[in-house]
Amino acid sequence: MQERTLRKAMDAGADYCDIRVERKHGLSLELKDGELREAIPGDESGMCIRVLFNGAWGHCSVNDLSAKATERAMDTAVTLARARAGRIKPSEKVRLSPLKHEKKSVIRKLGRNPHDIPLEEKHRLLLEINGALTAIPEVRSVTAL
Repeated sequence: MQERTLRKAMDAGADYCDIRVERKHGLSLELKDGELREAIPGDESGMCIRVLFNGAWGHCSVNDLSAKATERAMDTAVTLARARAGRIKPSEKVRLSPLKHEKKSVIRKLGRNPHDIPLEEKHRLLLEINGALTAIPEVRSVTAL
């Protein structure tokens, strides 16, 4: 799907296009002034499409990874880049250095899997952060996520 979208952007006249996809699984904790407000588990995903057209960038981010949403996002990025290209001075145009295109996938290796850390320990860590920040006289309120 992303390969087809990249080709479509280049066929539309883009000088460059990239798609960055991110998927996350986790637990969101919110601490407000030392009080646990929320503990929400969940999955998130999204993508950002960047297009360079005649020296101008167009960006579009979405959290829907379907083929239809990917194509709409690419169309938006191309439209924005084209609109910007017509309004910038020649001295403001972006020029990329001549590098070979690469396809990469990055998987972050963590020393400790965050999913293995018990909720109580995460809560304790947020309380420690809250305590350190509220010890600063100028700090009146703390929200820790």
